Amino acid sequence: MRRFLGCSLLLFGSLAQAQSADAPWYVGASLGLTRVSNLYRLGGDAAANDDTVRSATLLAGVQARLGRQRWKLDANLSQNKYQRNSQLGYNGHSVSASWDWASGSRLSGQLLAGSERTLAPFNPGNVAISTEKNIERNDRARAYARYGLYGLWAVDGGLTLNRRDFSIALYDRFEYTQRSADLGLRYQASAELSLRAATRQSRATYPRFGRVFGSTDFVEDRVRRKDLDLSADWTPSSAHQFALRLSRSTALHSVASAADYEGSSGSLNWSWVPTAKLLLQTRLWRDIGDDTREFTSFFGTINSSNNRRYDGLRMQVVYQVSAKVSLQASVSEIRRDFVDEIGLQIRGNQDRTRAASLSARWAFDRNGMVSCQVAADRRTGSANEFSPPYRAHSSGCSLQYLLN
Repeated sequence: MRRFLGCSLLLFGSLAQAQSADAPWYVGASLGLTRVSNLYRLGGDAAANDDTVRSATLLAGVQARLGRQRWKLDANLSQNKYQRNSQLGYNGHSVSASWDWASGSRLSGQLLAGSERTLAPFNPGNVAISTEKNIERNDRARAYARYGLYGLWAVDGGLTLNRRDFSIALYDRFEYTQRSADLGLRYQASAELSLRAATRQSRATYPRFGRVFGSTDFVEDRVRRKDLDLSADWTPSSAHQFALRLSRSTALHSVASAADYEGSSGSLNWSWVPTAKLLLQTRLWRDIGDDTREFTSFFGTINSSNNRRYDGLRMQVVYQVSAKVSLQASVSEIRRDFVDEIGLQIRGNQDRTRAASLSARWAFDRNGMVSCQVAADRRTGSANEFSPPYRAHSSGCSLQYLLN
């Protein structure tokens, strides 16, 4: 369900951004109806738990420009009701604000802040199975600055703060706060190629990772992470665009030492526009634990501290049938190697999650859009109490209308 809504919100967001690119404000609403099988993501022996979900969302945004400064605020409030599992109904929100600034010809930067409240994915594979309603909240803030040196060189860096919490006690051990700082040197080799070398330091705290034996007090797990990043952005032609990052990463835990990691990570993004109507995008990545770059993801919050390593691949095709109609298809796969350490007991596991979706969008006028989608996902791997294999699918449609 969350994956389906995530793709729908991406479609909504693209329409809102297109309509509000130059408009000082917009307001709107959307209605959605989704049928989802295996709502709780249980194994094959579990009883059927399909459901129909109705969602209503209010959207609004404002922006202003003053010289080289730009302010922007986007927000949405949603109400979600479940036909069979009424106890899961919840109100969610998403708010983001940004300020793009520049001073003189050399110094520029950006301030970002955002907050999201939603229903956490059921049984993501890193905690005991539960069908209890679990509200997840994520907050983030980032400050970034760039200073142009003489010639083709520039120095840039930023500070990032992340926080995540859950409403049920079972997920206490996955709540965390994270601070990250990065500093890099950038070289504009040509109009098509930009190179960057940077160092990144992160500190994360899981304040309720576990309990002291025989006590109600909590044990916290502190994570120290270091990354050395080498990245390149290359646009060889108007039809191709590449973004590559290679990192040497080290993560050390104060308590969950079995999840310590030292090795390589990175990502590769490729966009190809072979014709005026066709767009192909591919992303390949490897990372560890909770990553400051992965604030949100297609698979929800499966990136937790006991993921020693996860590898992912996602491919997407967008075809513009006409000026008002577009089709989108995507397939993805994530492989995880994770370990959980509780007291003297260490549990390890590997699993694989595959997903596919197909959607169609019709912009019936400049303010309105109808979107429909079908999606399916499947998890395989070592069957245990943390990551049971399952199959699930969903389908639904949404209507959105904006004024500006």
